[in-house]
Amino acid sequence: WVASLTSAEKHLLSLARAFMMNPEVLLLQRPLGVYQPERRAMVRKLLLEHNHERGLHLAKDKVHTRRPRTVFLTADIGDMDRDASMIINMVRSQDSPGAWTVVTGSVATGISGAAIGG
Repeated sequence: WVASLTSAEKHLLSLARAFMMNPEVLLLQRPLGVYQPERRAMVRKLLLEHNHERGLHLAKDKVHTRRPRTVFLTADIGDMDRDASMIINMVRSQDSPGAWTVVTGSVATGISGAAIGG
């Protein structure tokens, strides 16, 4: 049955499995990259809810008793900028092939990593 799923459906299934585990730390590589705009908005909303509510679909009155949730992700520049509490921009190092350099200050061309909460 897995072979009948689209790439986006497989990604969504993997994300659902991760949310079911209710992890305190969630590491994701480009979680919004395969979705159409409406699905992308839904996934962004779920990531934020997981962070802010300290888990998904749990009792709202018990939020204060749960440990914080943190989401680390790689994203295309602009995907999560408005929602992230921290953004680390990286570019390929000129000095060492295969290495990356953290760029501070302005957004640079490359991979943008965002941390939500924590």
